Amino acid sequence: MIEGLSTLAQYPYGCCEQAYSSTLPNYILWSYMKNQEVLDEEFMVKLKNHMIYGKNLFMNSYRRSDGGFSLWSSGDSSVFHTALVLSLFGLLSKAIEVDPNVLKQSVDFLKSKQDSKGCWTPGSFTYTVPFPDTTLSTIGITSYIFHGAALAGVLLSESLVWLKENLFLNRYDTTCVALVLDGISRLNLQKSEQKIFCENIRLILLNDQNENGSWGDAENPGSSLSGVTESTAYAIMALIHSFPEDEEVISSVKKAVDYLLKIRRGTGWSTTRDTLYASWAIGEAGDVLWKPKQSHITILVNGETRKSFDFDPKNKNSVDVLCQMREVHIDKLNEDANTIQVQSSGCECSILFEIKRYFMDNKKHQEKVDNEVFTAQWQETKLDVGQRVSLRLSYNPRSPANALMVEIPIPSGFEIDSL
Repeated sequence: MIEGLSTLAQYPYGCCEQAYSSTLPNYILWSYMKNQEVLDEEFMVKLKNHMIYGKNLFMNSYRRSDGGFSLWSSGDSSVFHTALVLSLFGLLSKAIEVDPNVLKQSVDFLKSKQDSKGCWTPGSFTYTVPFPDTTLSTIGITSYIFHGAALAGVLLSESLVWLKENLFLNRYDTTCVALVLDGISRLNLQKSEQKIFCENIRLILLNDQNENGSWGDAENPGSSLSGVTESTAYAIMALIHSFPEDEEVISSVKKAVDYLLKIRRGTGWSTTRDTLYASWAIGEAGDVLWKPKQSHITILVNGETRKSFDFDPKNKNSVDVLCQMREVHIDKLNEDANTIQVQSSGCECSILFEIKRYFMDNKKHQEKVDNEVFTAQWQETKLDVGQRVSLRLSYNPRSPANALMVEIPIPSGFEIDSL
C-alpha cells in the first residue's frame, strides 16, 4: 500500500481529474500513517505541503464563479467534477485548512442542478464535451454525488430518500450500492435511522462477492462508474466502515484485500485510478484490521543471513517492509540445491513469502521470466509472541539463474485481529 501510494504522492498537476489523482494519495498516506502513529513531523509537513498545493491548484484553476468546478481551467462547471473536488476538499479539511464557504458553495451548485425528486438526471445537462455527467446513469451520478458530499460531511437527505427507493430497481449496480453504504457510514448513520437499509446492503454485497474476492465482472463489469479493481475497493471501504466488528464482513474484506494484492503482485494495478483506490481501500482496511507490533525479521539463503530488519511501529521508514526487504541473492545460490528461509521473532506475523527466478537466454540475448513461483501464506497461522518462527522453501534451479528476488508484499509485524 505504501509503495503504491509513494509512486502517486507528489505535487499535483494536470486537469481536474489528474490533480485529484495526484493530491488524494498525499491525504491517504498522511491519514494511514497518522492512524498507525508512524508519522514524523518532517514527513507530515511534506505531505501537507502537497495537499495545500493541490487545494490551491483547484481554487486558482478549476473553480468557477457559480461555486462549481470544471475539468479544465476554462469551461463550464460540471456536477461530476464539483462532486469530485467536494469529496477531496472534505477529506483534506482533516489535515489542512479548507474554507467552509467553498464547500457550501459547491453543495449549493450541486443542489441547483438537482431534480425535484432528489436525483441528478444526466440528460438535463448540456456541455460542449461529453463529461461523465452525461454518460453515467441517473443511479450512477446520484450515488457518486451523494458519496462525494458525504466525504465532506454533508448529508443530501432528498438524494438518500430517492436512492433508497430506486437503488435496487431492475438490475442494480454493485459499485453504486457500495458508494451509498460508504456514504451513510461516513455520516455515522449506519447504526441509527439507516440501520435496516445498511443491513440489506451488507447482505447484497456479501452475496455478490466473487469467488476470487472481487466485486464486478471483468468481461461485463456492469458498473456505470468503474472497473473490477475500483469496484472492489469501494466495497471494501463500505463494508469495513459500516461493520468493522462483523466476523463475516472481516472475512470478506480479507479475501478482497488478498485479491487486490494478488493483482498487484501479478499484472499490477493497470491504471492510476486502480492504484489510487486499491491503495486507499487497503490502507483503510488496515486501520481497522491490523495493529503494528515490534518484531525482527531475517532472510537467509543457504543458512547465511542476507537481510535483517527490525520492524519498529514508531518509525515511519520501517512501514514499507516491501521495499526494505527486497534483495537480489544470486551470488549466494548454488547450482544444484538451495534453501531460502524467512525467520521472524517478537510478534504474530502475517507473511507472504514469494520467490521468483529470472534467467537470461544467452543465445537470444533477451530476458525471460521463469514461471516457477513458490508461495506460502502464514495468514491462517497463529504464532506465539516472542518465539522465533521459520518458513523454509527449497529451490532447485533447472538452469543457471541470473537473479533471484525474495519479497514480502504484506507488512510483517502486523497482527490480524480477526484470526
